[in-house]
Formats: sequence, structure tokens, C-alpha cells
Amino acid sequence: MPLDFESVREVCLSMPGATEQIQWGADLVFKVGGKMFAVMGTQAAAPEGPHANVMSLKTSDDDFDRLTAREGIIPAPYLARAKWIAIERYDVLSGQELDTLVRSAYALVAAKLPTRVRASLASTPGGATELAAPSMSERAKRSNARGKRKRATGATARPRATARAPKRAVTPKKAARKPR
Repeated sequence: MPLDFESVREVCLSMPGATEQIQWGADLVFKVGGKMFAVMGTQAAAPEGPHANVMSLKTSDDDFDRLTAREGIIPAPYLARAKWIAIERYDVLSGQELDTLVRSAYALVAAKLPTRVRASLASTPGGATELAAPSMSERAKRSNARGKRKRATGATARPRATARAPKRAVTPKKAARKPR
């Protein structure tokens, strides 16, 4: 299947909880939980100039290095430090490769969302398999439970000492050294 604007848009919107919004004039931004995972230039904005790209995506560190070595894929302007790539033409990637990259971008961004947002995304159709929340360590679970017990019993942290120690008195020997 040849890639075009509409087919790529459908892939991005097929992710659980994905939304689209026009931003920065003529860019179509795809977000999950309010965080962007892909950006496409709209058809209204004809690709021109030095930064003419059809799409930008978030990638992992390894994928960023591997993909930017390919012809037609460059570090995304303004977002390269966050490991985003810019795809210059639709024919650079196959449909399967693009689908994999979009799913990866979505998963990378969704994994950093707050737990409540991830849980709400997981409850949407197709979301449970892609958004497994990272497990808490046993230490974090115990610490969290301690905090809940303290709040429930009304226990508070120890009060800080607010009074300062008095200044040391000047001894007669030190006073004699001071010139008057």
C-alpha cells in the first residue's frame, strides 16, 4: 500500500486515546494524554524550504541513530535533542516500517504519562496490551504504604527546630585583640 497523508493519519489515530490538533499554523499534531508523539505537515502547507518534512516522530535512542543514517530521514529540527526524526518523503519507509515507528513513538510517550492517564488509556479498546504500567519496586510500595498510614493516623513529621543557638560570647582575651 502506498503511503500518503490519509493513510499515515489513520495509523496515528488508531492508537488508543490518540488525538489530533492543528498547531503552529499548518502542522497536524498527534497526541496521547496531551503529549505529542507525531507531527505531520498538512496538505495545505506545501513542503518547501530547508525543513520541508512530511512527518516527525519520537524514537528510542537506538532507533534514532539507526534511522538518521538512512537517506531521507534526518534529525528533526528543534526536536533532535529529544530523539525525534523527520521523514522527508513518504517513499522513504514501507507501510510496515512506518506502522512500527508510530506504535513505538506512541508507546515511548505513553509510558511517561502519569499512572492515572495510562490507566484510562488502558481501559480503551486495544489499549491494555500496549500500555502496561511499569511495576513499582517493593521499596517504593512500602514507602507509599507508610505515607498513607501516616496521613490516615494524622501523624506528622518531626517539627524542625526553629530557635537558633545563641551566639558565643566574646571572651576577654578576644576582646583585647580587637583594635578600638
